[in-house]
Amino acid sequence: MPIEREPWDRSPDESDPAWQAFRTYRDMGVDRSSQAVAKELTKSQTLMRRWSARHRWVDRAGAWDVHLDQVRQEAFEQQIVQMSERHAAIAVAGLNVVTRKLVGDDMGVKALDPNTLDPQDVARFASTFSALEREARGLGATSEFAELAAVPVETLIDLGDEEDLEKVIALAEWVGGKVGTDDR
Repeated sequence: MPIEREPWDRSPDESDPAWQAFRTYRDMGVDRSSQAVAKELTKSQTLMRRWSARHRWVDRAGAWDVHLDQVRQEAFEQQIVQMSERHAAIAVAGLNVVTRKLVGDDMGVKALDPNTLDPQDVARFASTFSALEREARGLGATSEFAELAAVPVETLIDLGDEEDLEKVIALAEWVGGKVGTDDR
């Protein structure tokens, strides 16, 4: 069974010097030319043009460029996935820290007294960490409570507007439902 070769691999009829010249040409990237190879290897331009034509340097180097681009794309995609996983883990860790501080735990972290919490901090924590987690999971930073983050702090402090009060209660119930669960 014949060995399957990539276009940029050495051709069976390619001599050692011709193969070295092609590799030099291939690895020059966008600035490649047979003239540049001739200069770098101190060979005649006529010989380089002949080898280039005989061994299809332009086509083979083009295939190499496409291959490298695919490799780079795959690596970039992996980096994006890893970054998303790291960001999600950071967001979950942040939510866990806030939750531990809000409700306490059996490891010595005392629950905050809700009466001492600044409404601005509660809204900012919930909004920030929820947005981070949603963004890291590819869902966008907006959630059903994004509107609450835009509520003026004075309204949160007064809670004079019945609609805003309902939003704060809904947020508190939602956060309360998340405490002690792993699906944050």
